[in-house]
Amino acid sequence: MPFIPATLLWTALNVWLVDRAVCLLAPDAPALRLAACLSPAVVTMVAFGHFGGALAFLAVYALTRADARPAVSGICLALMSVKPQFALGLGVFLLLTGRWRPVVWALPATACLVGLSLVAFGLEPWINFVKWTMPFHAEVLSVYAREALWTVVSLYSALRLMGFSAAAGYGVQCVYAMVALIGAAALAIRCGMTPRVVALGLFAVLAALPYFANYDLAIIAPALTVALFADRPGESRPFLTFVPATLLWMAPVCSSAFDALSLPVVSLGVSAVLLLALYGQAIACRRAAPSVPGLAVAGRMTSGKA
Repeated sequence: MPFIPATLLWTALNVWLVDRAVCLLAPDAPALRLAACLSPAVVTMVAFGHFGGALAFLAVYALTRADARPAVSGICLALMSVKPQFALGLGVFLLLTGRWRPVVWALPATACLVGLSLVAFGLEPWINFVKWTMPFHAEVLSVYAREALWTVVSLYSALRLMGFSAAAGYGVQCVYAMVALIGAAALAIRCGMTPRVVALGLFAVLAALPYFANYDLAIIAPALTVALFADRPGESRPFLTFVPATLLWMAPVCSSAFDALSLPVVSLGVSAVLLLALYGQAIACRRAAPSVPGLAVAGRMTSGKA
């Protein structure tokens, strides 16, 4: 196809998949679907031509249907291997929550995708990826070439902008990743895959990576929209209060401006918001544990019927 029609079709497909991801979490909620599609993260995704909408739908499906449809969830996880670091992180998160069957299904599905790529394109692209692409990305991150990483909003990038060494940045990032993933997994085990837990799980998987960009936040945009704006009877504690919610919502369009000034405001803020949300939901989940309606909602989401 010519470039412009192909771009329009690609963009429409990804925005539509953002809409479908919201439907997986909150059926019959047109206002939430519109809010997600017009969110700053999705607008940023469109501007960069990224495929965050596809990743969002696949990730939400894999998490919410992991128990009811492990095979299809595994295929979704395999399809996400086009962004291998994210697929690996999501697989680790599923394992931490005890949902190992989709991960097992993902292994042969990923092998099939690799085989198809070899048939279609041959071995040379894989050789180039291992010999050139991976070392180049590792060097750019370790040296921290800011002109090439101005969209990155990870904690690692914040520490590098503040003058810390690569070793210190990776060390702190590893500790942060373990805290975020284990905390989100503990919530999933305790509360089930509610929209709030799905949002936190995807957020934790992204934030655990030393490299993720502002347009990658579109992956959590559908779940975040539902978590922030959907009515949740029986949940007395808000998902996020106004200030951290606004910071997270506006982070994609603010990060580049602050990074141009070498100020890691957004990166530090996004990292802190995740910890704050995990703490808040841990308290809310503990308080709501005896509540029958809350447990019913968690059960429906886990079974894939909501």
